[in-house]
Amino acid sequence: MRIIGGKKKGMQLKTPKGKDIRPTSSLIKEAVFNVIGDSIKDAMFFDLCCGTGMMGIEALSRGAKSAIFVDNSVDSVSLVRDNLKKTGFDHLSKVLEKNVLIFLKGIRTFLKNNHRIILYIDPPYKNENLYSAIVKYLDRYLPDGNFLIIIEHRVNIDIDLKTACLWKEKKYGNKRVSMFTKGKFF
Repeated sequence: MRIIGGKKKGMQLKTPKGKDIRPTSSLIKEAVFNVIGDSIKDAMFFDLCCGTGMMGIEALSRGAKSAIFVDNSVDSVSLVRDNLKKTGFDHLSKVLEKNVLIFLKGIRTFLKNNHRIILYIDPPYKNENLYSAIVKYLDRYLPDGNFLIIIEHRVNIDIDLKTACLWKEKKYGNKRVSMFTKGKFF
């Protein structure tokens, strides 16, 4: 795993052992950050179901103001903390070992004084029911504000947020990335 842009471009990060943690592919990572562009600067970035934390670390390298990493796996949380320490981004970050649905229910606590927020959500592909639950929780608990919501999912899973507008959707092999805006993010 390598950071592909920003202040820490080229830095190699600690990789997960085993197959329980699935990093976002370099192709998807590069495509997402090319689409976001300079909008990342000074935004608050949430890496939900973070796994390796690569997306949040990439966001910090490219100028995000801060990042919050959420995963319910002890191994993921440990890996993310190690990589944040290695990059020196640990002071700009918070890492939470928590179920994503419980986190989304209380997300307002983390949104104070933040004008632009990016939520990157990459749930485990094997848990299809989690996708529909995440969508319901986003529709129910995400307050008004300026959000960019990015959800990585398999092509056979449709994502439809009722409280946000589909902005872009891209297909990469058997994966799809759906991007929604809420408020005036851009």
